[in-house]
Amino acid sequence: MSATPEYTRLLQFLEDCKDADGDAKYEKALSSLATEGDTGLIVDWNDLYTFDTGLATMLLNEPRTLLQDFVAAASQKMLMRDPAYLKEIEKVRVRIRSPPFEIPIRMIRAAHIGSLIMISGVITRATVTKPFITDAMYICPGCKELIPLKQPYPTLQQPEKCPTCQSR
Repeated sequence: MSATPEYTRLLQFLEDCKDADGDAKYEKALSSLATEGDTGLIVDWNDLYTFDTGLATMLLNEPRTLLQDFVAAASQKMLMRDPAYLKEIEKVRVRIRSPPFEIPIRMIRAAHIGSLIMISGVITRATVTKPFITDAMYICPGCKELIPLKQPYPTLQQPEKCPTCQSR
């Protein structure tokens, strides 16, 4: 990846941002990722705003671009700190906490597409993710031929007959 100016500033942010005790806040957070078995670095938007208002504003308006640079910068810092853990998790995921304003769910409009917003709510129901078969392989009982079959519907479809021996 070519180092964009934003990437360079984000690397500097991760190195230079201090907590109330004067310790490197995000360096310490990156160190604790491996010990806690976590993959996500939580970044406070207010810290970014204090460090560089331009980056913070860009994060609100162009989150995809800046988050890619943020992930690359955090992963680079993790590579220097614990390369084995980075290889295990592939990349450090960056999560943004406390953007400047919260939008009620009912007020989300098309103008918010592509921008970083914060919503809050209560989860009333959670369901298990169910697997969905997209391709199935059947073995013909007559000739032992493998028959691939696409599964476009939630219910499992079986082949009507074997294309080789025509048995059902």
